[in-house]
Amino acid sequence: FVGLRWKPAPWIEVGTSLVGRETDSLGLRASRRHQFIDVKLGDFSLSGNFEAGASDKWRKITATYAFSERFGAGIMNEKGRGIGPRFEYNWKEEGVQVWVGFLSGSIPGLDGVFQRSRTLVIGINKTF
Repeated sequence: FVGLRWKPAPWIEVGTSLVGRETDSLGLRASRRHQFIDVKLGDFSLSGNFEAGASDKWRKITATYAFSERFGAGIMNEKGRGIGPRFEYNWKEEGVQVWVGFLSGSIPGLDGVFQRSRTLVIGINKTF
Protein backbone atom coordinates (compact mmCIF):
# COMPACT_ATOMS: atom_id res chain seq x y z
CA PHE A 1 0.00 0.00 0.00
CA VAL A 2 1.43 3.35 -1.02
CA GLY A 3 -0.84 6.22 -0.12
CA LEU A 4 -2.38 8.15 2.72
CA ARG A 5 -3.43 6.38 5.94
CA TRP A 6 -5.19 7.87 8.92
CA LYS A 7 -5.94 6.27 12.27
CA PRO A 8 -8.29 8.69 14.07
CA ALA A 9 -8.80 6.21 16.94
CA PRO A 10 -7.05 2.98 18.04
CA TRP A 11 -9.90 0.87 16.62
CA ILE A 12 -10.28 2.41 13.12
CA GLU A 13 -7.99 3.10 10.16
CA VAL A 14 -8.86 4.58 6.75
CA GLY A 15 -6.75 5.16 3.68
CA THR A 16 -6.60 6.03 0.02
CA SER A 17 -4.08 5.48 -2.75
CA LEU A 18 -3.47 5.56 -6.47
CA VAL A 19 -3.15 1.89 -7.40
CA GLY A 20 -1.94 2.32 -10.96
CA ARG A 21 -2.95 2.89 -14.57
CA GLU A 22 -5.27 0.82 -16.72
CA THR A 23 -6.93 0.88 -20.12
CA ASP A 24 -10.71 0.90 -20.59
CA SER A 25 -12.67 -0.89 -23.32
CA LEU A 26 -12.17 2.08 -25.70
CA GLY A 27 -8.40 2.03 -25.27
CA LEU A 28 -8.28 5.13 -23.04
CA ARG A 29 -5.80 5.11 -20.15
CA ALA A 30 -6.93 6.17 -16.68
CA SER A 31 -5.80 5.83 -13.08
CA ARG A 32 -7.17 3.25 -10.66
CA ARG A 33 -7.88 4.41 -7.12
CA HIS A 34 -8.23 2.42 -3.89
CA GLN A 35 -9.84 3.31 -0.57
CA PHE A 36 -10.06 1.15 2.54
CA ILE A 37 -11.49 1.07 6.04
CA ASP A 38 -10.48 -1.29 8.85
CA VAL A 39 -12.38 -1.45 12.15
CA LYS A 40 -11.38 -3.70 15.06
CA LEU A 41 -13.50 -3.72 18.21
CA GLY A 42 -12.44 -6.51 20.55
CA ASP A 43 -12.85 -9.79 18.69
CA PHE A 44 -14.95 -8.23 15.90
CA SER A 45 -13.31 -6.98 12.66
CA LEU A 46 -14.77 -5.17 9.68
CA SER A 47 -12.74 -4.51 6.55
CA GLY A 48 -13.80 -2.74 3.37
CA ASN A 49 -11.73 -2.31 0.21
CA PHE A 50 -13.06 -0.24 -2.67
CA GLU A 51 -11.48 0.42 -6.08
CA ALA A 52 -12.55 2.48 -9.06
CA GLY A 53 -10.93 3.12 -12.41
CA ALA A 54 -11.36 2.92 -16.15
CA SER A 55 -12.46 -0.71 -16.24
CA ASP A 56 -15.07 -0.73 -13.45
CA LYS A 57 -15.67 -0.42 -9.74
CA TRP A 58 -14.78 -3.23 -7.35
CA ARG A 59 -15.36 -3.92 -3.65
CA LYS A 60 -14.62 -6.54 -1.01
CA ILE A 61 -16.16 -6.30 2.44
CA THR A 62 -15.57 -8.77 5.27
CA ALA A 63 -16.96 -8.90 8.79
CA THR A 64 -15.48 -11.54 11.09
CA TYR A 65 -15.46 -12.60 14.72
CA ALA A 66 -12.42 -14.25 16.36
CA PHE A 67 -13.70 -17.20 18.41
CA SER A 68 -10.17 -17.90 19.67
CA GLU A 69 -6.60 -16.91 18.87
CA ARG A 70 -6.62 -19.47 16.04
CA PHE A 71 -10.16 -19.53 14.61
CA GLY A 72 -12.49 -16.88 13.22
CA ALA A 73 -15.59 -16.82 11.05
CA GLY A 74 -17.87 -14.28 9.45
CA ILE A 75 -19.28 -13.07 6.16
CA MET A 76 -17.63 -11.84 2.98
CA ASN A 77 -19.00 -9.93 -0.02
CA GLU A 78 -16.92 -9.42 -3.17
CA LYS A 79 -18.13 -7.79 -6.37
CA GLY A 80 -18.24 -10.27 -9.21
CA ARG A 81 -18.15 -13.28 -6.89
CA GLY A 82 -21.04 -12.87 -4.45
CA ILE A 83 -21.63 -13.13 -0.72
CA GLY A 84 -21.18 -15.97 1.75
CA PRO A 85 -19.44 -17.33 4.83
CA ARG A 86 -15.73 -16.87 5.50
CA PHE A 87 -13.57 -19.00 7.80
CA GLU A 88 -10.10 -18.09 9.10
CA TYR A 89 -7.19 -19.91 10.73
CA ASN A 90 -4.41 -17.82 12.30
CA TRP A 91 -0.77 -18.55 13.10
CA LYS A 92 -0.19 -15.34 15.05
CA GLU A 93 3.39 -16.27 16.02
CA GLU A 94 4.21 -16.54 12.29
CA GLY A 95 2.03 -13.60 11.23
CA VAL A 96 0.07 -15.83 8.83
CA GLN A 97 -3.66 -16.14 8.27
CA VAL A 98 -5.27 -18.68 5.92
CA TRP A 99 -8.88 -18.04 4.99
CA VAL A 100 -11.57 -19.51 2.78
CA GLY A 101 -14.81 -17.99 1.51
CA PHE A 102 -17.77 -19.79 -0.06
CA LEU A 103 -19.44 -17.12 -2.21
CA SER A 104 -22.68 -17.24 -4.13
CA GLY A 105 -24.04 -14.56 -6.43
CA SER A 106 -25.21 -13.50 -9.86
CA ILE A 107 -22.47 -12.75 -12.37
CA PRO A 108 -23.05 -11.09 -15.76
CA GLY A 109 -22.03 -13.28 -18.68
CA LEU A 110 -20.46 -12.03 -21.91
CA ASP A 111 -23.99 -11.60 -23.31
CA GLY A 112 -24.97 -9.39 -20.34
CA VAL A 113 -27.33 -12.01 -18.92
CA PHE A 114 -26.78 -12.69 -15.22
CA GLN A 115 -25.96 -16.26 -14.27
CA ARG A 116 -25.91 -17.89 -10.85
CA SER A 117 -22.37 -18.50 -9.64
CA ARG A 118 -20.75 -20.27 -6.70
CA THR A 119 -17.11 -19.54 -5.99
CA LEU A 120 -14.58 -20.93 -3.53
CA VAL A 121 -12.00 -18.26 -2.65
CA ILE A 122 -8.86 -19.18 -0.71
CA GLY A 123 -6.37 -16.63 0.60
CA ILE A 124 -3.21 -16.31 2.64
CA ASN A 125 -2.33 -13.09 4.45
CA LYS A 126 1.21 -12.51 5.76
CA THR A 127 2.12 -9.72 8.16
CA PHE A 128 5.70 -8.44 8.03
